[in-house]
Amino acid sequence: MMKVLVPRKPDEAGEWIDALSAHQLEAVLVPLTVIVPSEQPVVLPEDADWLIVTSRNTVPLLPPIPEHVRVAAVGDGTSSKLRELGVHVDFVPVERSAAGLVAEWPGEAGESVFIPQSALARPQLADGLRGAGARVETFAAYRPEPSIQDPVTFEHSDVDAVLVTSGSMATQLERLGAVQERLRQARIIAIGHPTARDCEELGLTVAAIAPAPTPQAMAETAAAVLHGE
Repeated sequence: MMKVLVPRKPDEAGEWIDALSAHQLEAVLVPLTVIVPSEQPVVLPEDADWLIVTSRNTVPLLPPIPEHVRVAAVGDGTSSKLRELGVHVDFVPVERSAAGLVAEWPGEAGESVFIPQSALARPQLADGLRGAGARVETFAAYRPEPSIQDPVTFEHSDVDAVLVTSGSMATQLERLGAVQERLRQARIIAIGHPTARDCEELGLTVAAIAPAPTPQAMAETAAAVLHGE
């Protein structure tokens, strides 16, 4: 059975394992990054009208959310994580991406938007909403750091494909591949066009881009690349 590296912890990877198994692919679970919370807690501005959550990594770091604050999530995984904690999600874009969120934004000009996000987040979301008339405040709620300190010790290079779900993971894959020749030969499946661009900027060749940012879509794409399905 062909192997696919999934950058997830075992307790977060059930859907990924099932989706890959359905296509006769074996999931190799290796989180390439660890999430380091900011030394300062996330504090929601008193005048916030909207809270935008762009990653499930942000969810555990959120403070209690007042009822008057509307919540937007960039995708299904993030919205599901919020709902698990009892948070009502008011808006998820049809196109599950930052670009989709900007294009479909339901807020009104002049409203205050708060975005706690990765320290490595691109500025497109905040800039796009500012262009739509929103008053945007961002906060670096966490930063991703390498989970593997010494690439030479990486024990999972014998995989046929790698699912890359963020730019920070692309950075770590490039770092590992620099010393792991077998890993460099693995086919790269990107979760979306922004991540694909991150890969390409790092010199990584993307074999395919998933049509949707879901485990099922990524598994189907990996199967198409590896099995010709």
